[in-house]
Amino acid sequence: MQIAEFLRPVSIDESFSRNTVGGKICAWDRKQVPDNSLWIVGLSDLHGNTFDADLVREKLYHMIAPIGTTNIVDLGDIISLSAKDQRNVLDELFKLAETRNSIVVFISCNNVGKLPFALQEVSGKNSLALIDRAFDYSFNSVDKFGFLDLKKFNEFYLVGNQSYYTENFEEHTNFFEYRLGRLRDDMTEIEPVFRAVNKVIFNLRAVRYSDFPAASEPTPNGMYAEEICRLAWYAGNSDTVNGVLLTGFAFHDNRQSLGAILTAELLYHFIEGVSTRKNEDPAKNRSNFKEYYVESNKLPDDLVFYKSKLSGKYWMKYGDKGKIIPCTKADMDMVLNNHVPDRLWRNMNN
Repeated sequence: MQIAEFLRPVSIDESFSRNTVGGKICAWDRKQVPDNSLWIVGLSDLHGNTFDADLVREKLYHMIAPIGTTNIVDLGDIISLSAKDQRNVLDELFKLAETRNSIVVFISCNNVGKLPFALQEVSGKNSLALIDRAFDYSFNSVDKFGFLDLKKFNEFYLVGNQSYYTENFEEHTNFFEYRLGRLRDDMTEIEPVFRAVNKVIFNLRAVRYSDFPAASEPTPNGMYAEEICRLAWYAGNSDTVNGVLLTGFAFHDNRQSLGAILTAELLYHFIEGVSTRKNEDPAKNRSNFKEYYVESNKLPDDLVFYKSKLSGKYWMKYGDKGKIIPCTKADMDMVLNNHVPDRLWRNMNN
């Protein structure tokens, strides 16, 4: 079955949402939006254009749906001529999605949606993974890419950046960086990042020009198409991620754009990851976990590692009152060899 066969033609409010399935404009009562579903929303640019988002849909809906796919709701496009209006709508959508236990994927026609998306809190928390080739910011003001002071985030992860595009930054306990070289050395080390956040931004300018010529700021180096799709699967498979933004592309009315196809493939991998979620959390239910108590002469308190019997994923907890941190088996092996993983050091001080 094609992904389009799983669509539920629902829009929240015709005042800001235009349903693009079949080219019809429609409005539905919010009660008709199903629970436990994945919502797709296009964000227009500030001129009201939605071509890029609509083209990604066109490429996506002809793909064969992953096994286990459930309801996919296309809420149409947010047509807005101001960033303030977009933020108000995003805030409303996030709140509704939280009450419906649903996931929202935004397809942004340019970067105007980055700031409203980044500022959203989910369950009183704002934790974000940014997949991008660069991140410039100021601790005292809004930077040119539209981000605020990092101290406004509980946790902020920058993944896939390249050092020659990223300014030196002051060390912050809530900021974690995984440069492109580190990501390429072992991508499994990046997977726990997505279990630590509730939102992810995929800026496709992180992909190299030869794989993504439609990037808004193309460069010769960057991620391969397969790498960013794998990160999208990790994000989808994380039980904590419930908001995703796709941005950083411009298809220029080219219906044959390979960039639109890659963006659709990225979204496909996210959907596939969602369809294989296990809804596991050792902090809430430990019946499906194996527990390993590990001593280390480098630490005054013992560590407890939890391994899921369902997915094989690992978490660790330091001390009786410590928070449970997503990790990998390699982290446990380091502790067994009397080394302290960087992931633990940073979280102990956060």
